[in-house]
Amino acid sequence: MEKTIYYFNPENDMALANFTPYYKAPAEIVRMADELAALPAWYAPEGSVVKVKREADIPCWERLCKGETPFPQVGWTTRWLSSVYVPWGWSPALVHTLLQAGVGSGFLPSGEVLGE
Repeated sequence: MEKTIYYFNPENDMALANFTPYYKAPAEIVRMADELAALPAWYAPEGSVVKVKREADIPCWERLCKGETPFPQVGWTTRWLSSVYVPWGWSPALVHTLLQAGVGSGFLPSGEVLGE
């Protein structure tokens, strides 16, 4: 059974405005996304997985989950898994990234859905 993967992609609004699969976010937005990658852990249901970029950050977030911070029990991954995704928002750029990483197209919105 696939786990639902939560992903924080704050560049989504700019990617939507660009509306191309080849959009590249500015460096400061990429840095912000990396530093705040754990945000979905606050709202992801228990048993979900949160996608982060750096494996070195996972122990820190796991300590927070067991401390006084009100995180549900989530898993962490640095890999793009072929599973259901709940991103901050969908864009052609994110769909392209996931397809290039080997995520099955059945888990992703179609071009028609993105257009709406």
